Amino acid sequence: MLSKKSSALEKAVVELKRLSQDEETQRIYEAREKVIRDENSRTKTAIRTVKMEIAYKMLRHGTPIQYIIEDTGLSQIDIEKIRTTL
Repeated sequence: MLSKKSSALEKAVVELKRLSQDEETQRIYEAREKVIRDENSRTKTAIRTVKMEIAYKMLRHGTPIQYIIEDTGLSQIDIEKIRTTL
């Protein structure tokens, strides 16, 4: 079993070395990684925006700040900033 894993690992290392020497493959890999990073960033921004909108609505309904902090994960500073827009 260990020899099979070792053999598979060796093959993977050889393939990785081969691919990393190919400039076009490297370019494609880097472009794909950038797309993934960009998508992750957009997702995080969207989640934060939704949390801010929820906090705004909770403040409008008179929910205590401590509950908003617990429910949204936003900081007290963030919630205070939202409160100034009411």
